[in-house]
Amino acid sequence: EAWIGLELPMNDPLQDGIHSGVLGGPADPRNIGGYHVDGQVAVDLLNAKSPKAAKWWRQNAPTVLFAQLVFAKDTCRVVS
Repeated sequence: EAWIGLELPMNDPLQDGIHSGVLGGPADPRNIGGYHVDGQVAVDLLNAKSPKAAKWWRQNAPTVLFAQLVFAKDTCRVVS
């Protein structure tokens, strides 16, 4: 819920690579073809809105800080 309303800068999509769930499980198929965001940037922006949520990411999924997060297109809106 803390992600709702955040404006995140998109990266170019990965051409190929390993896709997995945040906690190491299989990737959510809804995220295929989704919007790619630098994990460190995303968590830093999340921290400005919800330090508690950002802390969860840093403690429970620290590898996202060195990777890209992928957000499903049907859960996002592109703004300029």
